[in-house]
Amino acid sequence: MLEDINIISKGDQSKVIDKNKIQRERKKNRLKMQHLDHENIQILEGLYFDGRKDTTFVIDTKKGKNIRKTIKEEHVVLVQEPGSKYLGHVETASGHGYSIKTSIKTF
Repeated sequence: MLEDINIISKGDQSKVIDKNKIQRERKKNRLKMQHLDHENIQILEGLYFDGRKDTTFVIDTKKGKNIRKTIKEEHVVLVQEPGSKYLGHVETASGHGYSIKTSIKTF
C-alpha cells in the first residue's frame, strides 16, 4: 500500500518502521547518552544516599513452572551534589551499614 501512494519505493524503504528498527534506535540513543554522561563527569563534591525497602516481583522457576513471588529488597538511591544529579540506585544484600557501604563502593 505504501508503494501505491508513493511513500516508499523499491530502492528507498527508509520510511518503513518495525519494532526492531525502533529497538535498535533506542539502544543506539541510550549508548550515545551514556557516552555523553561519561564525557561530562565532574568532580564529585558530595554524595548523598537514601534507602528504603521495596516489594519487588520476581519469577521463580520450580519443576519447569514459573511462579511469581514478591520479595522485600533494600534499594539505595545515589545523588550527586551540588546540582542534585541522580547517579543511579543500588540493591543491597541487607539494610546493614556494611552491605550499603560495599554496594555504594562497587557502584
